[in-house]
Amino acid sequence: MISSSVRLLQLLKSSQLRKSDILFAVSYSGRSKPVIECTKIAHNSGATVIALTNYPVSPLAKKSDILLQTAVFNVSSTGEVISKRLTELLVIESLYINYILKKIDHVRYFIEKSHEVLEINKV
Repeated sequence: MISSSVRLLQLLKSSQLRKSDILFAVSYSGRSKPVIECTKIAHNSGATVIALTNYPVSPLAKKSDILLQTAVFNVSSTGEVISKRLTELLVIESLYINYILKKIDHVRYFIEKSHEVLEINKV
């Protein structure tokens, strides 16, 4: 569950987006109200909305400029299945890795700095 302060921050950041910005919205069902609200605000600001959802006719999908779709259909008594989250994470990681590969010269410095900082924590 997302705290109200995080939701407020998401709404505020969405309102600050411009035409050159992208909002990447993730919702398995495509019906998460906070995500849809951020999408509406970003769209009104002129930002491009990329949605990642499992349901192509959901409100989120309909409000997006670019739709990325997962395909996970599991029935669970609690409604929570790890495979739902896992597929979303795999799509996000794939996008990240592809970005890094295309921009390797630009991001190499930042990756090396991150590795240096993380090495400090290893004993």
